[in-house]
Amino acid sequence: AGESVSSKNGEVRITAELRNNNLLTITVSDNGPGIPEEEKPFIFDPFHSSKGYKGTGLGLAVAKKIVEEHKGIIEVKNNRGGGAQFIIYLPQTNDIQKEISDEKLEKH
Repeated sequence: AGESVSSKNGEVRITAELRNNNLLTITVSDNGPGIPEEEKPFIFDPFHSSKGYKGTGLGLAVAKKIVEEHKGIIEVKNNRGGGAQFIIYLPQTNDIQKEISDEKLEKH
């Protein structure tokens, strides 16, 4: 999102919301040019880059892999007024709760 917002008035917004006590939704949006429709099917593919020589094409592929390793989903949409929106859905699992509890016990 940072590279897509190059003007002085560029804005990146990150929000997080816990839904139904079991689904974390993280949204990263900007007011840049958005994602061309023809790019969307390939945007999470490794080594795919719309920036030519300026990128490796690994950033979004790595992000998707991390989200999937946590049993989540990532999707991309264009905002109606311009810009792109990446939405990450991460389920809250008992494994995560146990891991957090165990970590708290170890620290205290």
